[in-house]
Amino acid sequence: MKTLRYLLSLSLTLCSIALTQAQDRQRIRYVTSNANGTEEYLYRNLKGDFFEYASSTRPKRIKLTTVSKQKITYGEVYKVSFPGKNSVYKLTLEGEGLMCSNPNGSHQNFEAEDKLVCKGKNGLIEYLYTKSVPPRFYYNNNRNRKKIQLQFVSNNGAIMNMKFPGSNKIYKLNSLINGHVICTNPDGSKQVFMLED
Repeated sequence: MKTLRYLLSLSLTLCSIALTQAQDRQRIRYVTSNANGTEEYLYRNLKGDFFEYASSTRPKRIKLTTVSKQKITYGEVYKVSFPGKNSVYKLTLEGEGLMCSNPNGSHQNFEAEDKLVCKGKNGLIEYLYTKSVPPRFYYNNNRNRKKIQLQFVSNNGAIMNMKFPGSNKIYKLNSLINGHVICTNPDGSKQVFMLED
């Protein structure tokens, strides 16, 4: 009975920490991939309640002007524009995703994505990207920008065993409550990937 109470107390504490961490989060990053290989990003600033735009070809973020905001049954709808422009974009937030209705009538679906960074030796910067529904991990670095989707092997609780396509080497990814990921490499060395805000 004591053990059960201890486990229940521990579970409630961990849930409370996770909720606090989620509430402290400053920004949610959304990404969409285009047919030409470029990516576009929308960043939702939770504290200031505004959006920023960037792309893989233009990484500097542009703060969008909020024209209107509306709560709907399944989420929220924002109408935004670029500074000094009249064209209005409709951003519909639903669950983990965001749909952008462009002024020309076209639509883009954006997925929530976490970007994690690990600065290594000799100027190498490694990136790990996670998408939650369904769970997926991608990797690239500052020397090779092409994202590689890691293959799921197995999991043991919070630790996901992953490998690169065509390789048998296992990388153990341990997601921490604060959003960071500890990667244990096949040689036993460890790297910490820090959640980018």
